[in-house]
Amino acid sequence: MTKAKILIIDDEDVIRKACRQALEKDGFEVDEANNGIIGLAKLHDSKYDLVLIDLKMSQISGMDVLEGVKKYNPDITCIVITGYGTDSVFDEAKAKGAFDILTKPFATQELRSMIYRAIEAKKFPQQFSPSQQF
Repeated sequence: MTKAKILIIDDEDVIRKACRQALEKDGFEVDEANNGIIGLAKLHDSKYDLVLIDLKMSQISGMDVLEGVKKYNPDITCIVITGYGTDSVFDEAKAKGAFDILTKPFATQELRSMIYRAIEAKKFPQQFSPSQQF
């Protein structure tokens, strides 16, 4: 079985590299972008199953990137990464189509767990009600 292809959009090198290492160990194909503009451009060059999006980035916000990804392809699963996890952020991300939010700092096991849950939700959507997310 082919593993999902994941795009990580985050302006922090340390976060991107840690996520990449954890996900590649599990056999995922991983690509990176250090800002939202590059990340959105990569959507046109390759097919991604899942996109990790940092909320706070320069040039374009993570919420704008989330909207852009969903506009480009509503079937791409998006997970927002943030150090600023408030109820209003969760509500806005959910309204814009995020599968879930991962709050920094996070352990690589949390990331891996969320990725697998997102993949399972895509395969078996009837088993994942909206209340199971967030």
